[in-house]
Amino acid sequence: MGRLLEGFGVGIISYTVPVYIAEIAPQNLRGALGSVNQLSVTIGILLAYLLGLFVEWRILAVLGILPCTILIPGLFFIPESPRWLAKMGMTEDFESSLQVLRGFDTDISIEVNEIKRAVASTSRRTTIRFAELKRKRYWFPLMVGIGLLVLQQLSGINGVLFYSSNIFATAGKHNLASHLL
Repeated sequence: MGRLLEGFGVGIISYTVPVYIAEIAPQNLRGALGSVNQLSVTIGILLAYLLGLFVEWRILAVLGILPCTILIPGLFFIPESPRWLAKMGMTEDFESSLQVLRGFDTDISIEVNEIKRAVASTSRRTTIRFAELKRKRYWFPLMVGIGLLVLQQLSGINGVLFYSSNIFATAGKHNLASHLL
């Protein structure tokens, strides 16, 4: 049950965090800040492996909870995405959220106009309904995307990572370097 909940949570976070970062980041920093999320995940995995060399797994699990207990209350204080607020038609809230993100001494008028223009152009686009995914035009790209995700999971990389210590021990590698891999 724990793995199911963790997988569900990681799946949601893997989608929402990069979108939120892209929506709140200034245009000139959007690419760099967008990559920080995946870099942080990778560094977290590396730290977990390194700490696993010296700490029992139960303690490591509790250590993994500590950042969450600090960060979750912070979610109540982060500003809403200005682009989302603009898309919902909350113009006043959208401008105040953008002002908080950019700083109170920053002129946001140019960015406000850009966001309004972007929201207006996306609202004019036709939306794809779920039933339209059956059309051949959308079916092939959808199947390629789903197929790649399925193949990624079927590749067995999660099992390799989980049992890497046992794999290296069975192969005769008992030194510290094998644990780091």
